[in-house]
Amino acid sequence: MSFASLILAVMVVPHDRDVAARADRIVEMLDGRPTFLGRVQARFQTPDAAIALSLAIGAGIALLGDIGLVAQSANFAIFLGFVAVNLSLIALRFTQPEVKRPFRLAPSVGKVPLIPVLALGSIAFMTTNLEIEAIAIGFVIVAVGAVATTVGMATSTGRPNGPPR
Repeated sequence: MSFASLILAVMVVPHDRDVAARADRIVEMLDGRPTFLGRVQARFQTPDAAIALSLAIGAGIALLGDIGLVAQSANFAIFLGFVAVNLSLIALRFTQPEVKRPFRLAPSVGKVPLIPVLALGSIAFMTTNLEIEAIAIGFVIVAVGAVATTVGMATSTGRPNGPPR
């Protein structure tokens, strides 16, 4: 791997300071209390711990030797987010059809909105163009995150804002 690839990975991976903060907000909602990743640096108002963790993960993946793998791993993570959103849209049509929403999805076949179905098909197609290593890295990262969240929720005490047990 070249030095330029490593520098590019360092510059690209933590590209959006709000991405890490939003991810930590999800953990905070699940756990009911702020975590160290949600800490905001006073001078620049950035989540410095979350940015440092994103940098470390991206640099670690870049050290595998291929900056394309870093990009594909990021794509896979984004695809997983899109899958979650589209499956949620479809599920809500069946589980909470009476709820008024600030948006409308048309056209539909019965209760099934076609736009999310088409989006899932597009995601599936784009995922087939990813290297298997990128998908594997993505699944490992998701698994580690799921375990960390489960352990964090199981060991949490005093959940003032969290869901009831």
